[in-house]
Parts: sequence; structure tokens; C-alpha cells
Amino acid sequence: MKQNIIHICYFSPSYPGNFIASLAKLTAESQKQYTVYFLFPTQARQAPWLSMLPVSPDRIFFCDFSPKALYFCCKKIASKIGKHSTIAHTHFIDFLHLLAVKLCFRHNVCHYHMAAPDDNTIKRKIRKIVCSIIYCKSIIIGVSEPVTSKLHSYFKFSKCECITNAIDFDSLDSYSSGSSKSAPSDPEKFRLLIHGSHFIRKGVDLAIQAVEQINLNHHIKCSLLITAHPTSVAEELVNQYAPNSSNIQVMDVIRDVKDLYDSVDAFISPSRSEAFAYAVAESSYCNCQVIASDVPGQNTMKDIPGIIWVEPNSVQSITNAILDAIDRKSSPDLAEINRKQKEYVTKNYGIDTWVARNMEIYRNYF
Repeated sequence: MKQNIIHICYFSPSYPGNFIASLAKLTAESQKQYTVYFLFPTQARQAPWLSMLPVSPDRIFFCDFSPKALYFCCKKIASKIGKHSTIAHTHFIDFLHLLAVKLCFRHNVCHYHMAAPDDNTIKRKIRKIVCSIIYCKSIIIGVSEPVTSKLHSYFKFSKCECITNAIDFDSLDSYSSGSSKSAPSDPEKFRLLIHGSHFIRKGVDLAIQAVEQINLNHHIKCSLLITAHPTSVAEELVNQYAPNSSNIQVMDVIRDVKDLYDSVDAFISPSRSEAFAYAVAESSYCNCQVIASDVPGQNTMKDIPGIIWVEPNSVQSITNAILDAIDRKSSPDLAEINRKQKEYVTKNYGIDTWVARNMEIYRNYF
């Protein structure tokens, strides 16, 4: 009997990003051996990126993702496609949501896209005990070596494997208009970009303070563009840290992210925590400098040449890094740095290896 795979994804943003592009390529490969299905939240029903998935519409299901609703939906799907012949590959699913899935499907691959959990309080220690029971016999995939290492110690009764996240560079290029770096309205201004939907975790507050310091104390024109969804939340937070600042701008997330990277001087990721920072690898592929915080998950990309690393949670370290990037902008070496970065990430962070490793998990465990 041919086995099935159902990807159960708590995912419903406006744009597909690397996640859907990666799943599409994994599906194309896995359909050579398996019948593939998907389950998404109801909010994703009208998402245009559903057309990227190479399956017929009748193999894509939707439901409310409360644990109770998810359970009844999975139970119904399992009765249709088979509880024992289906691998439930879960993404962005945790705790009671995962329990709902595991009650309905015998085999589970749990892709752990988040940072590994802590157990440093009584409440979290209790949660760890419950999680150990729920995750028992799941194959857990960590998205970077630090995350996987911590998962090993947290989920002692589960098998943990590492599949480092990857970038679908073909999709990144296809979303781009192909335009060259646009000329700034003020050529003397140094333009920074940050992704800030998760405002505090991504360290946007730190970046704002660093930019304001540079403009005030170093008399250098420096601007920060923040992408976020919804923009209203980010704008309220910006006003807390830099009220009425003309140096900070918020815009909604866009699909043509490569054009955005190519239009700025540097991308900055001063995150306080990360599982794996897609944007650091993406921006290294593009025509801009990269500044990133030395935190587990993100610092696994220290192999990428040319990134300027900063201390975690340090405005001064970020300030110094931006000043270094400003100096580097006028250096004749910058073009070569950009070339080496793009060449390296293309070779080492491509999607084909990610697909192959997921296929190995299916073959080796089921």
C-alpha cells in the first residue's frame, strides 16, 4: 500500500516566503513515492500561494486550528486517507495542537521551527513533563544545530534530527523585478532594513536606538526601514522608542523581498533569539551588507563570509557595527565581499539538500 504524507501547517500569512517554496519542492520530490496532502488554518483558504503546491485542490484541507477543532478535522481526514498509513508532518505545531494530531495519526514528524524551549521555572518544568509525553515517539526536526542540541536534552524520549533550514534562491529571484539598486533620494544617507513583525524578539527596539544615536552623536544620516504586519502595531512601538523621528519608516511586508534587500545599504538582524534566521541567508545572497546578533540559531551562519556580528542585546555593539558598515560602503572591497557572500550561500544553503534530508527521514523511520 502506498503511504501518505500530510503536512499540517499552522501557517496563514499573506506571502509564502521560503516555507511554502520549500514545501512545494519537497512535495514534488516526495510524490514520486507518496500521496501528499495538506492541512492549513481556515484563514489560508484564499491565499494565492496555495497554487504553488503541486497537488490537486481536493488534497488541501482547512480547519480552525484550536486543539479541539484540529482534532476532529484530523480524525475525519485520517478516516479517509488512513491513520496507520499516513505520516503527519507538522509545522509550527506545538503542545496541545500536536496532541490533537497524534491522537489521529500513528506516525509523526514534528518540524520544530521555533527556538528550543526553556525549563527554568516551575511552570515550564511541568510543561516539559507534559511535552515529553506528548512528543514521545515523534521524530523531531530541529532547524539548526543549536536548536537540535537543546531539543535532544529537552525531549529525552524522542528522536531528534537536524535539518538546517534552506533558501529557495530560484523563488527569491522569481519574485524580484530584476531592477538594479535604485538611487536613493539622498545619496549621503545610509539605509538600513529590518524585519520587525516580532518587534522585540527581532531587536527592532535596539536597532532604532542605534540609528538614533548615530544620527544624533555622529552626525551621519542614517535611516531604518522596518517591514511588519500589521504595520499599526509596529508604528505604535516605533513611537515609544523614537517619537516623531524622520529616520524611521514602517512598511507592510512585500513579496519582492529581493528588490527590498537590493535597495538598501545593509540588512540588520539584532535578534534576541532565533531558531534559524532565513533573512540573514537571504540578504547575504543579495546586494547589501549584513549585520547580525551572535545568538544561538542565528550564529550557525558564521560560516557565511562578510557578515558583521554584534553582541546580543547591545545598542552600543549595533551602533559600532553600523558605523563599520558605513565605512565599508566606500571600500573598494565591498563588491568582492558581496560576491563571495552570494556564492557561498548559493552553494551551502540551497533547497535541494533540505529536500533530500527530509526524504531521508521518511525512508529511515517509516
